[in-house]
Amino acid sequence: MKITYNNKEITLTPEQIKTLGLEKKSYKPWRAEKGANYYYVDSLGCIGLSCEKSYSECDHRYLTGNYFQTKEQAEAHKAKLEAIGRVTHRILELNEGYDYWAELSFTKYWVVIYRMGFQRFEPANCCDYIPALILPKIKSEEIAEQIIKECESDLKLIFGI
Repeated sequence: MKITYNNKEITLTPEQIKTLGLEKKSYKPWRAEKGANYYYVDSLGCIGLSCEKSYSECDHRYLTGNYFQTKEQAEAHKAKLEAIGRVTHRILELNEGYDYWAELSFTKYWVVIYRMGFQRFEPANCCDYIPALILPKIKSEEIAEQIIKECESDLKLIFGI
C-alpha cells in the first residue's frame, strides 16, 4: 500500500499496514446460527422472537435489516420505524397532494438535511438530482422548516443523532 505523507510517496509493509489499522476489513452483519433465536419487529409493531431456520421468512428479515441479536436493538429499530412513519405522514399532510413524480423531472423540491458542522437540521433545495431518501420530497421551503420545528425529536431518531 502506498500513502502520501509530507508530499512524499511511501510504500508501507504489510506489518506497518496492520500496525496502523489500515488493512481492509470486511463486515458481515450478525446472523444467528441455525436453531438459535433472533428478534424482529412484526407487522403489528410488536417485538417478535424467532428461531433461525434459514427459511425465506428468516432470509427476508435478515436482508431487509429487521433481524437483531437483542431485544433492545429491535426496540430501537421499532422506534426509528415509528418516527419515519410520523414524519412521513406529517410531510404528506402538509404537502396537500403534491406529487413530485407527476411534475417535470427537474421540478424544484425540498428535503430536510442535517448539517453536522453546525449541528442543526435545515431545508435543502434539490432540482437536478434525486438523492436517496427515506422521507418524501417536500414541496416548499416553508413546509420543510415546519417539519423541522414540529418533528425535530423524530428527525434526530431517523438521522441517528
